[in-house]
Amino acid sequence: MLVNYVKENGNDPNRFTFIVGHGYDIGEGDVMLGMLKEAFAKEWPGFDQDVEIGQIGATIGVHTGPYPIGFGVVEKWNADRN
Repeated sequence: MLVNYVKENGNDPNRFTFIVGHGYDIGEGDVMLGMLKEAFAKEWPGFDQDVEIGQIGATIGVHTGPYPIGFGVVEKWNADRN
């Protein structure tokens, strides 16, 4: 889904900053991070961006339970595009 999102929004992963969020299980977050890097390397061979990994806090966890997993995506500011 993340690869499709990037394709639909400019087809350039370098336009975005990514983070993998996990609940209690950091191992699950590491697996998700590996999947992201593998999928991006296959689609965009030159992709070489550091992707952070962080724990999802209690505010989200109260609604999802203790084992949420997901991605955060923020488009980088570019004054030329606005």
